Amino acid sequence: MNNPLQLTSNIIPPNIPVETYEWTINPAPTDQDGEELELDLNEEHLLLPAAATNEQNINVSLVVEFGDGSKDSVAYPITLQENNLQANFMPQIQLPVTNVLT
Repeated sequence: MNNPLQLTSNIIPPNIPVETYEWTINPAPTDQDGEELELDLNEEHLLLPAAATNEQNINVSLVVEFGDGSKDSVAYPITLQENNLQANFMPQIQLPVTNVLT
């Protein structure tokens, strides 16, 4: 199993008013049982849960409708590969030195 995957829209210039975002993912993300996951595909950014990022290739497209009624779209293929990344964190506290010998 992989980590969740954040898909981020980036509109340039950033001050253009956006009316709608519409993400499309093909094939549709499924859980470990093969059931299609319910995702809100009309958000500015899209988070694919870890269950949807198993070994597979997906095609993602985003259609953005701007305040003036014009639309723009972008599509991108993504290859998802399983990673077994593990991290160990050792908390450390560093206290300030109050007496310094010279």
